[in-house]
Amino acid sequence: MGQLHRLRKPRVLFGDARGRGLRMTWHEEQQIFVLSLWEGERCTGTIQLAPSQAARLVAILGEQLAQSLAAQDTDESDHAPEAIGI
Repeated sequence: MGQLHRLRKPRVLFGDARGRGLRMTWHEEQQIFVLSLWEGERCTGTIQLAPSQAARLVAILGEQLAQSLAAQDTDESDHAPEAIGI
């Protein structure tokens, strides 16, 4: 299962079972988020996002997560026993 690690600076590392990770670092002085891909201790690539781009990424993640959860709720209700009236 993936792990979440808090680092000293305003950054977060999301790791997975394969030893790969995605690190997000906020650079206040430049007003950018840097997303970097890691394999163990080695950075294999980065991308810089302006705050507006990061907001769009968060919005897309939220929308898709909400849709996924709504679909799960629908699937679970299809298998739930019918309510019995009193």
